[in-house]
Amino acid sequence: MNRSRCLIFIVACALFATSQQNAVAIDLSLTAPAEAGLDPATREFIKNLPDDWRPKIAKIVDDTMNRVDLSVATYLKEIDKLQCRVIGTEKGVVDDIVRRFPWVKKTGPIEGLRNDIATQSARRRDDSSPTFIKDLYNDLMLAASVVSCQSGAIPTAQADIRAIMVDFGGRWLVWNRATSIGCKTAVECSGSYRKVVEEVVRTSDQRDVEASGAQQRLATFKAPYRSEWLEWLPNWLTERWAGPAEFDPLEAALTELYAIENSVGGAQAIRESDAIKKLKNAQKTTDVAKSQIDTTYSAAFQQPGFMGIAFHDNCEKFFGVLVGDKLKQPRALLAEAKQELDTAVTTASLIRQDADAQAALIATQVKRATEPAIFCKG
Repeated sequence: MNRSRCLIFIVACALFATSQQNAVAIDLSLTAPAEAGLDPATREFIKNLPDDWRPKIAKIVDDTMNRVDLSVATYLKEIDKLQCRVIGTEKGVVDDIVRRFPWVKKTGPIEGLRNDIATQSARRRDDSSPTFIKDLYNDLMLAASVVSCQSGAIPTAQADIRAIMVDFGGRWLVWNRATSIGCKTAVECSGSYRKVVEEVVRTSDQRDVEASGAQQRLATFKAPYRSEWLEWLPNWLTERWAGPAEFDPLEAALTELYAIENSVGGAQAIRESDAIKKLKNAQKTTDVAKSQIDTTYSAAFQQPGFMGIAFHDNCEKFFGVLVGDKLKQPRALLAEAKQELDTAVTTASLIRQDADAQAALIATQVKRATEPAIFCKG
């Protein structure tokens, strides 16, 4: 199951280490454009995370998006490696969880946690609401955070607990997305979410759809409770004839839809990140060319007799002699910057406004490097 398809996947289990009363909106510019392609529910979740997660998220984005070997597969693989560690530092939070999960005080808290997971998971049904499932997973991650505190620095225990929290953190994100769609039951969410993902695939940039393989994955997707010959029937009739669905396959189906939707977003993030890098390269190259032109102009202006030449009617004839050859390198750099900028705009329209401004700067420097009249104005 590809649960960890969201860039900020690890923060799903972080809500329970910090009081939500202190939560403030996160500056999404820190993680743009990586968040641009995430599903709306996940973006909203990230936006309302506690303020102290801002630098953590920014670092995750920087570390992931600035890889030289970045591809959709690499991007998703790197995100899958991210783990969640929650330490309950607020006494009120810990005490509350101890009251709700008394077994954490007993010997063998990890064993108790696993038993509670099995008991609570058995309560899930195909007619369970997404909100009920989210709450159930929240409670389990709350309990796991306390067990993490109890386990101290034992690496094997912490590894097991992190795996539990990553697992349920990923599941929480899926059902959080289902909640945002407005479906009432788990079995209904499968059909509703599929329509949403189909629309995402249809309306997204086809370069992202192709890079993510979303079209092929969606074409092979089937809700687990439907027989092929019942595929065309409405949900209520299928449920009556085909019987209730097992929850785990149903959740796996929704997780696949979530993965498809956010893999398109991942491809978009990579493409737009590449465009931003090209824009920045063009800006740096332009700055270098401008510096070289400034230096060349300054050296020419300081030559003996320049003022006489500059104000002479034949100033432009001396342009090639004084600075022409010295401006070859900055001209080449400006051509390189223009090409990089054009490629950036083709890659993603996201940077259009900044690219237009940079194009104007390049044009100005090109004139300085090629037009004698500009030079002769001093």
